[in-house]
Amino acid sequence: PAIHGQPKASTVPELPDDLVTEVLLRLPARSLARFRCVCPCWDAEITSGSFKERHLLRASKAARLAFVPRAPRSCSTPLPFWLRCSDCSRVIGTKPCRGVFLAENCEGAYSVCNPSTGGVVRLPLLRGRHPRFNSAGIGFDSQTGDYKVVNLMVDPRRGSQCHVLTVGAAGGIGIWRPPAASAAAAGHQISVIKDDDAMAGIFVDRDVDPVIADGRLHWICRTSFSVYNEPHVILSFSLADECFRQLPQPLFSASDVDVPIVCRDISRGRIKLLGRTTPGSVQEFVVMPAGRALVELDGGLCIVRDVRRRNDVGNRLLEIWRLQDCEAGTWSMDYSISLTEEVAKQQQLTRPWLVVLPVCYLGSEQDTQAASRKLLLVTTAHEAYVHDPATNSLETVAVDGFVPADQGTSPFPLSDFVRHLLYQESLVQFVGMEHGRGSVIDELRMVPLSLT
Repeated sequence: PAIHGQPKASTVPELPDDLVTEVLLRLPARSLARFRCVCPCWDAEITSGSFKERHLLRASKAARLAFVPRAPRSCSTPLPFWLRCSDCSRVIGTKPCRGVFLAENCEGAYSVCNPSTGGVVRLPLLRGRHPRFNSAGIGFDSQTGDYKVVNLMVDPRRGSQCHVLTVGAAGGIGIWRPPAASAAAAGHQISVIKDDDAMAGIFVDRDVDPVIADGRLHWICRTSFSVYNEPHVILSFSLADECFRQLPQPLFSASDVDVPIVCRDISRGRIKLLGRTTPGSVQEFVVMPAGRALVELDGGLCIVRDVRRRNDVGNRLLEIWRLQDCEAGTWSMDYSISLTEEVAKQQQLTRPWLVVLPVCYLGSEQDTQAASRKLLLVTTAHEAYVHDPATNSLETVAVDGFVPADQGTSPFPLSDFVRHLLYQESLVQFVGMEHGRGSVIDELRMVPLSLT
């Protein structure tokens, strides 16, 4: 019997284990990190591989749009685009690799970041890189469960090199090494491309970020050092076999970027034009996209064709072509963006210096017809839009940049990038991961936008 004056003891019902797991799967990564301390059973469940995979799958369907602000101590002194101050770290790519991102600072040091947990792995400095003709990306090897960072330097005048780092390998943060398929090659020279002459005349530019799709990292490379309307090459690196191959691409006309100019330069997929508007006028620079970019949409490799400067496609601005058959080299146009003349006049996507990148299709994946789905777009003006093909309209969903009154010239230095990215909760943890040390992903701002 209960003692007088004391409440009767109540029995707290015990939830079934499977129900507890379902509740935990709905929690963010930082909360789960704290709840590991509740009891040994919860710790074992949260750290199990099956739970992490289920949590990641659920999180991938609830990704959110985020904005990475510029570092507070960014340098104000204009620099060549391959030289930037050490505070101007940037996130490579607009999509995470199973929740984690690769970031790079101006000194060429890479770090792997998980914004869900605030964890950062600072990778060893890769020395001897060409300051301009190199690019890096991160991918996941599903066969081994490893995350690999791949740095590619392709410069025919100096030789081609590739370095791979398996994050957390051998109980440490990892070391740079040659690809497994070419480990015997002196100086890590790329010797695993099917055609020995395939690398002749190929250049990869710094900050032309690779795209991960179908277990491979893909780069779009130039075939000329100084002419930018020549055919491009898609270079593909298998994360499992660690070997290269070239992929055929759609037969786009060189006239896509064939415009009257005096000289050309390029940076991050943009062409810098130096010309004269009228005889005797002052020379001026106009920055505009180079016309082709690689993206991943619905798990497949796509190439974006920029036709904003063509006069034979009506109001069409962009086309998205999907690789259907890697071996046969067949592509099909998945999506196109055309705006009414009234909308186009607002110059949301038509400013000549603007780089526009598709991020993802919105809505149910059950709708297999991509052409009928809404598309999320981000730009180097730090704006995000949703294009609706049904109404041929453009909805502004985020504006985090400054747009000048003069829409004809870029308000941003060439060292600026797309700063919107997809955020995905993830429990990925690496050996050597630090927390609370500060990184480029610590100041992410979430955009109130449903991607489902």
